[in-house]
Amino acid sequence: MIDARGHVESAGAAVAPPARAVIDALDRTHAFEQERYRSLDLRERGRRQREFMLAVGPATGQFLWFLAVCTQRTRILDLGTGVGYSALWLADAARRTGGYVISVDHDESKLATAITHAANADCLDRVRFEHADALAFLGRDAGPWDLVLLDLWKEAYVPCFEALLPVLAPDALVVADNMRYPAETRPMATRYQEIARTAPGMLSFEVDIGNGLELSWVDR
Repeated sequence: MIDARGHVESAGAAVAPPARAVIDALDRTHAFEQERYRSLDLRERGRRQREFMLAVGPATGQFLWFLAVCTQRTRILDLGTGVGYSALWLADAARRTGGYVISVDHDESKLATAITHAANADCLDRVRFEHADALAFLGRDAGPWDLVLLDLWKEAYVPCFEALLPVLAPDALVVADNMRYPAETRPMATRYQEIARTAPGMLSFEVDIGNGLELSWVDR
C-alpha cells in the first residue's frame, strides 16, 4: 500500500476559488458528520444512511484532483454522485485538462443538491449530472473513459467494474473508494479487489488514503 497523504495535501490550494469555497464548506459538514456516523451502531447506520453526505473526504478529493491533472485525464466518469463532492474536485481538474465529467446517481434529491453545489462552484460547464442507475448508464454509454471513480453502494462495485471493462480507454484508471472503512462493507470491498487484481490487462493495488482506495490501471 502507498500512503500519499503528504503528497496531495497542497492540491486544494490549486483549485479555482469558487470551487474551493464550496469544497471547504462541504469539508466542514463532512467532518461533523463523520463524528456522528462513527458513533452509530451498525443498525442505526443502515437505517439513517441517507441522512449523511457519505463523501470521499478531503484527502481522497485532493488525490483525485492530483491524479486527473497530473495524468491529463479528459473523459472522467463519477459513479455515485451523492451531493457532488467528488464531482467538484474532478470538474475543477477537468477544467485544467480540457476535459469533462459525467456524474451518475439514481437519487434525484441528492442530484439536485449536487447541481446546486456545482453551480455555486462555477463548474457546470465541466460536469454533467445524469439521473440513472449506474449499470443502466454503463449499458447505454460506450465511453471510452480514462478515469473512473466508483463510490456507490458497495454491492454494485463488482458488476459496475465488469461493465466498465469494455468501455475503458487504453491507459485508463479506475479508483474505488471504501476499501478499508466502513468495516461492515469490507467483505464486498475485498471481493472487488480480488476481481480487479485478476482482471486481464489490469494492474491494481490499494492506496492508503482516506477510507482506503483501490487504484486500477489498464495496462494495454
